[in-house]
Amino acid sequence: MSFSFIEDNHRMLPTERLCQIMDISSRGYRAYKSRPISQRQREDMVFLAHIREQPRLSLNSYGRPRMTEELKELGLSVDPRRVGRLMRQNAISVVTTHSKHTFTIAPNLLNRNCSADQPDQKWGVDISYTWTREGWLYLAVVLDLHSRRVIGWAVRRRIKRDLAIRNDKSNCYDNAAMETFFKTIKAELIRRHSWQTRRAVEIAIFEYINGFYNPRRKHSALDWKSPLAFEAKTD
Repeated sequence: MSFSFIEDNHRMLPTERLCQIMDISSRGYRAYKSRPISQRQREDMVFLAHIREQPRLSLNSYGRPRMTEELKELGLSVDPRRVGRLMRQNAISVVTTHSKHTFTIAPNLLNRNCSADQPDQKWGVDISYTWTREGWLYLAVVLDLHSRRVIGWAVRRRIKRDLAIRNDKSNCYDNAAMETFFKTIKAELIRRHSWQTRRAVEIAIFEYINGFYNPRRKHSALDWKSPLAFEAKTD
């Protein structure tokens, strides 16, 4: 336990000082370091290699729970505490969402009932906006509330009638689901760049939705599956 503590904190304090704090000799610590690598350490190296790869694939958005589910999907048997330790020891941080925003909230006519038993039963619709050097770009999104899959989106320079997408199936907006989506895309994509052109934002949104959010991004509300994987399970 003492040796593990030194391993976990050697970036914060000199090793000699940590040895003094833990009341162990420097020679003992060096002997510990020179021991042959254990089976658990070998496993840690394998897990860490996969963990280092996931931030690139997940746009650096996976914390411990999603990272654990991703590793399990790859066939690796690992518990969340171990994943958290490896991420912490190797300074692997993630982008987090928060609830502060400036976009207008649509009326909640579903009365917070976001659940749907099948796809294409209830849709959420809302509009947000992003600043670029060319001016504002407005984004309208339609979300299937069964799987949280983005089933439609459009961007415009101004809010016009054709951007105010109506949902004929449920004829309503759902603020809770849409607010969560916009928090997510802003944290994982929009706020991480200084956008020069509206076209650059449009391309990035296309890649985010079709290359990551719909096919890959895991949701706790979907039993840690992506929207497309959750719909496939339903079928």
